[in-house]
Amino acid sequence: MSKLTTTKTADKSLSVLDCIVAYVDQMAPETYEVADDCTCTPSAAKYSLSREAQIMKDARRELEAVRKIKAMEKFFLSASKKLDDLERELKHAREAFEKCLDHFCMPHGSMETDQFFCVLSEFFDSFDKAIAAFEVRQRQLFNPGPQVRSGLFNPAFMKQRRESSMSFNSTAGGAMLKKPSFNGARPSIFGRMRPQKE
Repeated sequence: MSKLTTTKTADKSLSVLDCIVAYVDQMAPETYEVADDCTCTPSAAKYSLSREAQIMKDARRELEAVRKIKAMEKFFLSASKKLDDLERELKHAREAFEKCLDHFCMPHGSMETDQFFCVLSEFFDSFDKAIAAFEVRQRQLFNPGPQVRSGLFNPAFMKQRRESSMSFNSTAGGAMLKKPSFNGARPSIFGRMRPQKE
């Protein structure tokens, strides 16, 4: 994943991730908001299912040690039931994580949950930074004047630009994508004007 940001173009001005963001901007700008659907990844990166499983295993062993103590019988039954519920939840979490690995074509056991979500969280951070850098380049292309965006990431500006980047006109055959006009040319992240495709 780190190679997306460290692999550069020949002139070192753009990374692979910068090029991906530029492509996404042209083809699927709504993808910019993918991180909004994964706000739990930083928290998920702090937990390991294997570590939680070991904690429950230790708790089960300690619980079995008090099973024969008559005075602890009521406690044992109550704690055992709660531990059973936690183990079922852990099993469901493991199955859900394995489906997540399947989605990314990764073999089960190849990564732990904390490692996986840490990589994902770092990607979203890098993706947001690449979007911010792309927006700065676009502003410079549209208007090279002294317009400087405050902050690294301005969601309001990005939302406005995404909404204006494409519109849908209803036609007899359905909805037709209409790209904005730039007087016959379209700005490129590579610093030149691209001819507008008809």
